[in-house]
Amino acid sequence: MGHLLYEHIRNYFGVKVTKGVAFQFMVNNLLSKECGYRSITFMVKLDITF
Repeated sequence: MGHLLYEHIRNYFGVKVTKGVAFQFMVNNLLSKECGYRSITFMVKLDITF
């Protein structure tokens, strides 16, 4: 049972991180056109939130 739970948690975090990175890339892409290197700061902030 413990192994099953571990797999579930691992998969959950895998999805969470993948979605986070995809979102991060999207936001960074949008902002880099607008305001240069302010977007880098935002990317770091976003990374800390999850």
